[in-house]
Amino acid sequence: MDEDFTEFDAPTEALEFYVPGHAKYDLSVLVPVYGLARLQPLVTALQATLRGLNATTGANYFGPWRRFMLQGGLAARCKAEGSDFFRAIMDGNLKRIVKADVERALSDAFERLKNFDDFSFTSSTNDKTRAGFWDGIKRLSKLLANVNFLPPFTVSGHIPHIPGTRTPVFADLSREIGRLKPSVSWLEAEDAALKENIELLQLLRDELENEFVEEYKLFLDGQRIVFDDGTPSARQIDEILMKEGISSHSLGKKGSRKRFELGIKLLYSITYDEYKCASPQCRVQGFIVSAGGQSKLRPYLGATPRALHAAFVIVLIDTGWNMQPCADLGRNPFVGEASRGRRRIKSVGSAKNRANNLKINGVLSDTDTSEANLPIKGQDGRLPGVKLIEQWLDMSLPLREKADRDGNVSANSLWIWRERFDGNASSNIASVDKGWWYAFLDRLAPHPRLGGLPFTHRAIRKTFINIEAAKGVFNVRLPMALADHSSEHMTHQYLTETTIHAVYSSKMRIFMELWESTASIGIVDAARWLGLSEHDLKKRQQLGLGSGLDFASVHSSKEDIVPSVGTVSEENRLLVVDDRSLEILHLARLALGRLRERLQSLNPWRWVRSWLPYQVIIDGYCNLLERGRHRLRFQRAIAIVQKRLAANDDVLPVLY
Repeated sequence: MDEDFTEFDAPTEALEFYVPGHAKYDLSVLVPVYGLARLQPLVTALQATLRGLNATTGANYFGPWRRFMLQGGLAARCKAEGSDFFRAIMDGNLKRIVKADVERALSDAFERLKNFDDFSFTSSTNDKTRAGFWDGIKRLSKLLANVNFLPPFTVSGHIPHIPGTRTPVFADLSREIGRLKPSVSWLEAEDAALKENIELLQLLRDELENEFVEEYKLFLDGQRIVFDDGTPSARQIDEILMKEGISSHSLGKKGSRKRFELGIKLLYSITYDEYKCASPQCRVQGFIVSAGGQSKLRPYLGATPRALHAAFVIVLIDTGWNMQPCADLGRNPFVGEASRGRRRIKSVGSAKNRANNLKINGVLSDTDTSEANLPIKGQDGRLPGVKLIEQWLDMSLPLREKADRDGNVSANSLWIWRERFDGNASSNIASVDKGWWYAFLDRLAPHPRLGGLPFTHRAIRKTFINIEAAKGVFNVRLPMALADHSSEHMTHQYLTETTIHAVYSSKMRIFMELWESTASIGIVDAARWLGLSEHDLKKRQQLGLGSGLDFASVHSSKEDIVPSVGTVSEENRLLVVDDRSLEILHLARLALGRLRERLQSLNPWRWVRSWLPYQVIIDGYCNLLERGRHRLRFQRAIAIVQKRLAANDDVLPVLY
């Protein structure tokens, strides 16, 4: 390297700039590389560029692009090939920047990002994260060309995103921060993961339920206050304010329970009954403030964001739905009467939410509906889903009735709230997935099990499906129906590698049982040693012999094998332990390993259906050979195969 880069680790000069409505942008890390003066034209161009974006988009573009400039600047310091674009900025000679240099720099960045073994830009191997980095670099560069800082250029490149495979389940989140300890076997790992998923999902629901119940109790208290005929009415409170002012003893002392309750009563009438106060507005506002303020009084009026958020996410947990069907629930979500302790809810989606809360119309069809059965009674004293929705309908009734009177279509949605301190209903629930959710996670921070885990609504859905799949012993039809999936392939995208490996472990146990049973032929009291009845052992031995495990028994003969439908020839059924057979066995194991890595992301259902049984058989043979009397011979075969593959004298079988 031409220069010592230790001086670049800690910038000594700050370079920050601001765009109205955006968070601060910091380029200090580039100062030691490019120099403060050389970066000033770039700051001017960035300000002009970012001004046309919203704050979130600007931040999403700026972070990756700054990393791009840092990597390129360091390469230019080394006089690396293809770094002329960065060198021109470093030299302050912007006229030297040409289209080819920009395209070369961007192409190099793309090649690094699509190489998941290259961590120049990010330590993440998540394809979506890397695609986001590339998108930010490419788009901000295009915008800089629009303000003439860069010449017009053309660049291509797309990092494909594999849907459904990157979303973790709760057990994955717990494992990543060290709370779920490693297991000694896949079977134990599956059991531990299932237990963790169930416990964390229930704990999360419990915390949400606690928040909802708190809000509901405040609403009931507010209803008692509002409809208490023993206290002054809204009109009487207004008259007292007119005649005696906000300091009147008739309204109670400031901070007293009496003033607090009268404040709730007046605010309720103003909000929902459209009561127009005769008193001056400043006097009414002063009284509300002296009673506790709108923020303190608001929960007693019902339909609060905190209650809506808690109820919404509990329904997500109980149904395993995506957010859209849950958001589409109407004011009358129940279908029919209760049956077998459950009641059905139905969502009919005719619109889909898009960016910036834009809604696009969809065509109604039979496939646009989502249905789920919710329990009427809760376990261990918990609030059941049906009761939760009924209580939410109670809480939102005053607001819904006013929306009906106003002709506000939001009244038709189950999820309505007051965006402002007035009685106007809104069905805009974008904050459920944003601000409200993050605020809830902050409140969870002190929780010993839930605190610090980066839960998402997608992770809730995947955890739900994963639990149901495990309960169904990998019967994909059950979680498929519960998740409202149209194909088994879609459901398998929500199943983790741990769950798929449970099938592997189950089949491997069967294989090993057959092997042990076949190897026990001719051994006295074998059934007792294996813990089986003589009848069960005989059945296993016949199945093992029929499956090609003859060589496991030194006492086996052709007469031992009972022909059956589907029995293959001896040549294809038996593993002959010779050098070439062992080499082919190892090649097959390597080929299946490569295919597994690809298919478990792209098409896990095809892997489970078509190839996993072969992996079980081949791994079973390999494991036993590595522990048995042929282990040295097998080790030599493995070494020969690895050497031939390295020299390109052999290739892996092509599997698809």
